[in-house]
Amino acid sequence: VRAVAGTTWTLDGTSKEQTIGEVKERLVAEDQRFRTYRADLVLGSKVLGDAETLAQCNVGPGTRLAAVFSDLRAAVLVIGGGAAGRAALQDLSPAFQDQWIILVDTQEYFEHPCGILRAYADPASWENLVVPFEDAISRFPNVQFIQGEVKSLRPGSATVGSLSDS
Repeated sequence: VRAVAGTTWTLDGTSKEQTIGEVKERLVAEDQRFRTYRADLVLGSKVLGDAETLAQCNVGPGTRLAAVFSDLRAAVLVIGGGAAGRAALQDLSPAFQDQWIILVDTQEYFEHPCGILRAYADPASWENLVVPFEDAISRFPNVQFIQGEVKSLRPGSATVGSLSDS
């Protein structure tokens, strides 16, 4: 299975009797996007139904399926991963333990700008100034990071796009 973004998963040990829904459940353990987005598996131009078996869809060893992700679901959307965004995650993560919190930022890392002058004097401290968001949020099991930008915001919904969509 190949995600539209280019990630590839190999599904060893699947049987032709398994349903598309069961395959997607297996993929949840390998990629959080299957948990946080609605995911469709596509063969050619056909969207495969969750109740269809691999045999019914003519999917066998070596068949390439595409995974298309849409409709991100979350209880809270945090826009920006600066100091305020990170503080919000610390407070909100325990309050929404059983729901997803999504952090959206245009950068892939959090930076401590007040330490930049120190880094000029002590270059070894530079690595402590920049922390990838994936590392920074790893202690929050219900937080998902998306690098992108919020294109529109409406009650109950937001549109998040990649920076290249501008």
